[in-house]
Amino acid sequence: MIDPQLLVAARGGDPNSMDALLRELWPDAFRISFLLLRDRAAAEDSAQDALARVWATLDDLNDLAAFPAWFYRLVVNGAKMQQRGAGRRRVREETSVSIEVSRDEDDRIDVNSAIRSLPEWLRVPVVLHY
Repeated sequence: MIDPQLLVAARGGDPNSMDALLRELWPDAFRISFLLLRDRAAAEDSAQDALARVWATLDDLNDLAAFPAWFYRLVVNGAKMQQRGAGRRRVREETSVSIEVSRDEDDRIDVNSAIRSLPEWLRVPVVLHY
């Protein structure tokens, strides 16, 4: 969870606080973007765009308690725009982000395959929740 004092300081124009805020947000922005887009380069672009929108529009957020929902909405909408703008090109790469749960050799769940098999309207809430 983001420190409320960091949000206030970043909103107040402190460049060090804004830098610290954006660094703290980057892992979540990239992770969500990657799970939705399934492409490392597209996810990096989308996450960077989302953080740029945070930087440019943080002053417009009236209720700082709503920051997490506002931030996640920026990331998800950015990923959707990136996906539409790519002309439905999808380059899927398996990376270190892949997750596999294994209890024994006969009982394996490939979480990435399961997430990819979901329709988009279900994939977004699952990715945001987990």
